[in-house]
Amino acid sequence: MVIPGVSTFMHDTTLVIRDRIINNVTDPASARRSGTTSKFSVTYFSGRDIIYPVIVTQCVGYISQSLGQRSEEMNIRMTFNVDIHAMSPKQADTLVDAVYASLRSYQTGSNETIDLGLYDFTCDLISSFVEEPSGQAIEKVHRRILQVGYSFSTG
Repeated sequence: MVIPGVSTFMHDTTLVIRDRIINNVTDPASARRSGTTSKFSVTYFSGRDIIYPVIVTQCVGYISQSLGQRSEEMNIRMTFNVDIHAMSPKQADTLVDAVYASLRSYQTGSNETIDLGLYDFTCDLISSFVEEPSGQAIEKVHRRILQVGYSFSTG
C-alpha cells in the first residue's frame, strides 16, 4: 500500500485510488485480458492493448491552502477523474456503482484512507453518457466520469 508523501502526494494518491479499484472492483473482462498487455484499471492510456471496460484514474487538479498565519504546512484538496469506458450503458453504470461503493467504504468503513492521511472524501458523477467511436469491433464505447476528491495535510 502506497502512503502519500509530502513531495509526491498527487502521484501517490492516484496509485492509491487505482490500486483500490484493481483490488475491489470485479473486472468483467478478466478472462479476455489473459495473455495481453491490457489492464482493467490504469493511470493513463499507453501503448497497451485495450480491452473494454477500462477505468482510467488521473489527478485533474489540486488547491493548497495554508494551515495558519505562520504555518509552513498546507491543506491540499485534490480532485481526480475516474473515467470509466465500458461496452454498454448498463456495464458503465454497474462499474460506477462498484467504484463508488469501494472508494466510499475505503473512507467511511475501514478508515484506511484516513490512516494514509487522506480525508474528506467526496464523489460526484460529472458526466452523462458519452458515446465515442471505439476503433474496434464494438461500435461505441460508453463513458462515465466520476470526480473524486480527497484532502491531504502536509503537517
